[in-house]
Amino acid sequence: MRQRTATYILLLLAVLAIYGRSIGFAFISGDDEAHFTRNPLLSPPDVPNLIHIWTGPYARLYTPVAYSALWFVKNLSQLLSPLASPAA
Repeated sequence: MRQRTATYILLLLAVLAIYGRSIGFAFISGDDEAHFTRNPLLSPPDVPNLIHIWTGPYARLYTPVAYSALWFVKNLSQLLSPLASPAA
């Protein structure tokens, strides 16, 4: 038990030593808007767009796993949206 606690403390200190300086840095949005909010392959999240995600790049990036995950999240969020529900 004591060795496990020492290991966790050592790991925490290593993480703080490596990333501690970045705590005060500003957030960099970079190209988030281009890849998440304005990505035509995610709006609407339909099957032809999913096929295109796996067959070609978008914005010179071929990242089908990441874009597929975003596609599924966007699809799921539209299914669970209360505004899309007929009871709303």
